[in-house]
Formats: sequence, structure tokens, C-alpha cells
Amino acid sequence: MPKIISFYSFRDGTGKSTIVANLAAAIARKTKYKVGIIETNLSSPGLHYLFPGQERLDYLNHYLKKECSISKAAYKFDFQMENQSFNIDLIPASPKMGDIAQSLNLELDNQYPKYIYDGFNTVIENLNIDYLLVDCPAGIREQTLLPISISNTIVIVLRPDIQDLQETTMSLEIAEKLSIPKKMLIMNQAVNNEEELTTELHKFFHRQATVAGILPTSEKIIQFSIPKQLQNNKKNTSSLFYVENPEDPWSKKIEKIANKIIA
Repeated sequence: MPKIISFYSFRDGTGKSTIVANLAAAIARKTKYKVGIIETNLSSPGLHYLFPGQERLDYLNHYLKKECSISKAAYKFDFQMENQSFNIDLIPASPKMGDIAQSLNLELDNQYPKYIYDGFNTVIENLNIDYLLVDCPAGIREQTLLPISISNTIVIVLRPDIQDLQETTMSLEIAEKLSIPKKMLIMNQAVNNEEELTTELHKFFHRQATVAGILPTSEKIIQFSIPKQLQNNKKNTSSLFYVENPEDPWSKKIEKIANKIIA
């Protein structure tokens, strides 16, 4: 049965979109499942940076404006890693300023919940998706709660500071009220010992959620991402760290997290 996995953080800047994109690649490569990503962050889109190269005319925004089908807003990206090939279907939010400016009107449309719900189901059916990963907007608002409420799993991305810990507690309480079957945590940008942090997270959240993994602060990822965003490269090259650096310790941790999420 297809699964919908929502990725959420209370605040921006947790590295959520980077994690979503790389996890999608790890799941698709290691399991051969059909993986799709949909970005519902209309006001601050970011996934398009990680999937460069294809000319795009239609986005999730245009589906919500009833200007195209949601399948038409989907773009297939093919990858090759160590003699293995796999692909990911991406439905991005528009990075165009005009579409971003109109995003609030789209979210306030009383048809928005129906279109999101129908869109998820249509994507899963038409593209034969096994795992649909949803990159949700940060913060607690209706546009975030809707995709989370129809998910099988919520993965909360947080950083190692007290504010993120407190806000994650509140987010887990909301997920519990929404009856989300599976709740998981990924701590990003960690600088301390992984085992100690994992133990502390288990203590702090008392069985509220499973710790999927701890990702360390990585200077390599920072150096990897900045040039990709600045160059005007029309080729369909990957900006996914996992794809281009599969043996890096960070990539190995992404694989372990992917295994826990789909277990």
C-alpha cells in the first residue's frame, strides 16, 4: 500500500528540504520503490535548487489554480549511482515571484484542502508511487496540518537547541491529536556525540516518537550546495549530496534513516 510521509519543522532553516531530497534518493536507490516528492511550501519554495536542469512550465501552484493537472506538474529525474539507475518524481512549488505573491490567496481558497487531498491521491495512482514524501511549510498553520493529517508518518526535523526541543514537543502533541500512526525525529546540524544525543532525545520525548537518526554538521554539504545554486547550469546534473558522495559518512547516515522510515 502506498505511503505518505510528511516532513515538518517548527522553524525554517533546519535543512528539511535537503534531507527530504536526499532521503528520497536513498529510498529509491536501495529499495527500488517508486518515490515521489511534493513541495507544499508555496511561500518559500526550495526544492527546485536541488533538482536543476529541466525547464518547467507547471508547478503545484498552477494545479491549485486549476490551470493544469497535478500530473502535468510532475517532473521525472533520472539518477545513476555505481551502476544503479533509479528515478524520482518531483512536484515542486513555483519559485517565480508572481506565483509566490499569490500563494496566500491559494492557501486561503476554501477548495485548497480538497485539491491537496485529491492531488496526493491522483499522483500516487497516476505515477504508481509507493512512497510520497511531502516537504511541508514550517510552523503550525492549516496549510501545514492538512498534508500531515493525511500522512502515514510524520518526520519532524529539529536542531540541537532548547527552543527546537520545546517546539517539537508541541508538534508531537498535535500529531497525536491528528492520529498520525508513526512519528519520527531527525536531529540535524548536530555537533555532539551521536549516541549521547540519541539517548537524550529518547529521554526527552518519552516514547512520543522514534529517533530516526542524528545528522552531523557537515562543511562538505555547505561547500557542495552553494556553487550548485549559483551556477547557471542547464544540464540535468544532480545537486543531491547523497548521489554524488555515496560513501561519505553523512550519506551513510541518510541510508540508515531511510531504512528506519520505511521499516
